[in-house]
Amino acid sequence: MLRYLEVFYRYRLLLIAPVVIALIASVGFALTRPRTYEATAQLWFDPATLTQTAQLNGYVSPADQATAELKELLKTRSFSASVGHRGPLAASMLAGSNQSPDLVTTILNLVRGVPTLSASSNSQVLNDVLADTINRDTTVMSNGPEIIAINFDYPNPLVAAGTAQALVGQFSDELLGIRRSQAQASVDFYTGQLQSQQTQVAAADAAVNKYLQAHPDQRSPGALEDTQLTALKRTDDLARTHYEDLVQKLDAAKLDIAAADQPGAAGFRVIDSPTVPYRPKGFVKLAALAAVGGLVAGLFLMLATLLLLTALDTSVRRPQELPEELAQRVVGSIPRLR
Repeated sequence: MLRYLEVFYRYRLLLIAPVVIALIASVGFALTRPRTYEATAQLWFDPATLTQTAQLNGYVSPADQATAELKELLKTRSFSASVGHRGPLAASMLAGSNQSPDLVTTILNLVRGVPTLSASSNSQVLNDVLADTINRDTTVMSNGPEIIAINFDYPNPLVAAGTAQALVGQFSDELLGIRRSQAQASVDFYTGQLQSQQTQVAAADAAVNKYLQAHPDQRSPGALEDTQLTALKRTDDLARTHYEDLVQKLDAAKLDIAAADQPGAAGFRVIDSPTVPYRPKGFVKLAALAAVGGLVAGLFLMLATLLLLTALDTSVRRPQELPEELAQRVVGSIPRLR
């Protein structure tokens, strides 16, 4: 430990320099980044609209389920691209593509593997940039068992508010599309089952009529039914009961399709609509985080440099540091001079 301290005091300016440089670079980077504005929308989800999976698990709240669904959708390229084209984000990016991006943005896009948008970029490149921007700058969190908050950050406050509104609208369309597809699948399934069951009902009726024609004595009011006729009638009654049950399920599925076109069919209502933010997002917090990050990086770099300089320092300052073959030749030592 003493040797490390000696090396530190000998090269203290060289060792402190990385800390200062990293701190200045991190704070300078934070200062040069454009101010961002955060637009927020809060949605209230009705517990009655939970899917069957959530109903089977009583620990899943409507907000948690909706948050998980929206986060999964944000990871898809088609959803994010649809949001970008639905709101003002795509037009804003195309308008800004005429200007050459700054060096920091170019480097960050290169590190993330995102292409830099230009005026000559095709729709695929635009969709990739939209997906990366929306996925990176959108946060979704639950503020209670039935309320979720959708936040979107962007340098332009008008674009931030419009994109947040587009997120809500696209999410509503996705939920309605899922509900319609599920209802249509139920209609198709029950329609096929109903046709098949109708054939079974007709066959059961024909079997009862055929038996009564072969045994006319069973038609008289006071006749005692035999076991075969009783079994045939029971089969016919079961077929009719199942047929009526399928009719009710088919009607319910058709009602779900009709209900999907009604207001609020997505299962949520907007509590707080996105408004245009009038002040930028916490800049002091961003600068503080950048300063802490730069300080930590500088300390690690200083520690690595100190270890390297100590390992390269071959000077001998004490008798005990001499090799064993030379330790007996020490005539004297000079104390440390101030």
